[in-house]
Amino acid sequence: MDKGDILICKQSYCLYGSRSTVFKNDIIKGNKYIIRNIVVNGERNVNVYVSNDNGGSMPFSLYKDYDKFLSHSSLYFYDYFISLAEVRQKKLEQLGL
Repeated sequence: MDKGDILICKQSYCLYGSRSTVFKNDIIKGNKYIIRNIVVNGERNVNVYVSNDNGGSMPFSLYKDYDKFLSHSSLYFYDYFISLAEVRQKKLEQLGL
């Protein structure tokens, strides 16, 4: 996994804004996103920042069993994304190539 890798969303993540903002979809199932940054905060605390539909980026934790004393995101990366390379590999295997 590297900066610039293309991801496919497996599960939508929706963010509820303040009272003045209406419900927004930040990450939508089936859409493509890009890894903008990878920040290592410790051995088990790696945040992957993924582009979102609002032009920003959102952090996702690479590990479920992160160190709770270090900075992390509660959103587990692999619950939401699969890389485009993995999708391609699975399709080739299905075709027997």
